[in-house]
Amino acid sequence: MRYLLLAFSFFLAASVLCQSCKEETTAARPMLVAADSMMWSNPDSALLVLEQIPASRELQGEERALYALLLTQARYKSCVPLKDDSLIRIAVNYYKGGREKERLAQAYFYQGCVYVENEELSKAIELYLKSLELIPKRDSIFVAMLYTHLGSCYSGQKLRSIARDMYKKGYAFCVGKDSARTCYLLNDIGDTFLVEYQLDSALVYYRQALEMASALQRSDLLFSICSDIAALYNEQGRYAEAEFYISKALSYQSSKKDYTLACSTKGDILGDLNQSDSAIYYWKIGAESSNIYVKASSYDCLFREYKKMKLWKESTLYADSFFIYYDSIQAMNDRAELDKLMDNHLVELHKRELSARNQQIIAGLVVAFLVLVAILIILYLWHDGRRKKKYVDLQQRLMENRAKAIFLSEATEASSDDRNEELQKLEKERFRICLSLFETTAGSKRLDELKKATPSTQIKIADTYRTLIVSNIRKSFADVMGDLKERYPNLTNDDLLYCVLSLLRCPKDVILHIANVSADAIKVRKNRIKGKIDAEQFFHIFDY
Repeated sequence: MRYLLLAFSFFLAASVLCQSCKEETTAARPMLVAADSMMWSNPDSALLVLEQIPASRELQGEERALYALLLTQARYKSCVPLKDDSLIRIAVNYYKGGREKERLAQAYFYQGCVYVENEELSKAIELYLKSLELIPKRDSIFVAMLYTHLGSCYSGQKLRSIARDMYKKGYAFCVGKDSARTCYLLNDIGDTFLVEYQLDSALVYYRQALEMASALQRSDLLFSICSDIAALYNEQGRYAEAEFYISKALSYQSSKKDYTLACSTKGDILGDLNQSDSAIYYWKIGAESSNIYVKASSYDCLFREYKKMKLWKESTLYADSFFIYYDSIQAMNDRAELDKLMDNHLVELHKRELSARNQQIIAGLVVAFLVLVAILIILYLWHDGRRKKKYVDLQQRLMENRAKAIFLSEATEASSDDRNEELQKLEKERFRICLSLFETTAGSKRLDELKKATPSTQIKIADTYRTLIVSNIRKSFADVMGDLKERYPNLTNDDLLYCVLSLLRCPKDVILHIANVSADAIKVRKNRIKGKIDAEQFFHIFDY
């Protein structure tokens, strides 16, 4: 009774524990669903909901994978830095073994985003392409987003034409469905043409994007597009149009970083228009940029403009500032170049290691191949030796059989019945020996193939190997044919071949193919043979 109570108590405790675990596991489900539903419209709110999930580290299975995916997605959309892929890898590893291909595609996409933030573009491209293979094409917005990211990665690798193709594919998927993304893609396509100095083509796409951005009243898009058009006109030397569009861009004031860059650009345009005072004003704003390249450019322009105005003190001050930032840029470039050289050195070392390893592998494979060839040669020689030995043994047995037959034929003291019985035994043994000899030949194998082949294939095999089969039969069964010829002199060579084929129990169609005659001809030959040999021998040869 005591043991029963203990067992019941244990069962009750286990049930309560399992129920509590189940409740803890499923308590996060409504919050995950809520975060997923608001992800596209309010990623900040989704991130807040996900961060409030209690005991998130204790989630298991599907909930843990979904939490990892949604948290990475929310952080990315909320511009929270993604340091590594340890979180999103949980989702990738889980969905990789299941049937939720769309979730796996999303996981690959956001894992690619992590690699983009860490400037590992090749890995990001590989993951984006995996995602593209899995995502259904009906999800056109997500597909367009994938192509946009692929275009950005290829553009970062200076593969402009491939990047442009990606942007165009993305545009085809989102046109008429997502106007803002369509506008961004038109601007991106224009950028690829601008970088390649195909200014007319770039302007076509910029104008389309500008028209769409104006309809959307998106100030960020209008600022970006107008700045790009101003840069394009500035490259063409159309300074008045460039000044118009850069002023228009500044009216949409984006972030301080973009604003100071636009001011520096406007300063360059006004400088080309010989409006020195206004150019200086905008260059000074550009000099306040957080971008070291914009600062250096602005200080250089200020130095040159004040030098032109022969204001040496100001010119010297701006020259000093320019050289400070120029030296910093050079130091950055030198460091980047040094890092590149170090990377190349490490790559070369790795290549050498791989080369040495490959040479070892190749040497090992060559040795293994030579050993294998040697083994095969030894096996072939051993098998060939056995075949020859068997052939010699059969020849020896055939010679002994012949000798016995000659001896019995010449013996006078033995009774006629006993001698005939012994001769018949020797005749049967001689046929078996000849058959064994024939089985060692290539013709025997071809004859077996002919027996097993289909009617259409039989014709091809017979035409190819008829001579070989007949030659091997005549050579192997020379004694059998000789005995028949000696006993029945009227038999022709073709008659003897037909008799041996019948003794080998070959089907009629096989005999026709080997003899290369018609069915009527073989029937006539059989009747002719019947008249040349005795009934008992005919029955022995043909009755099967």
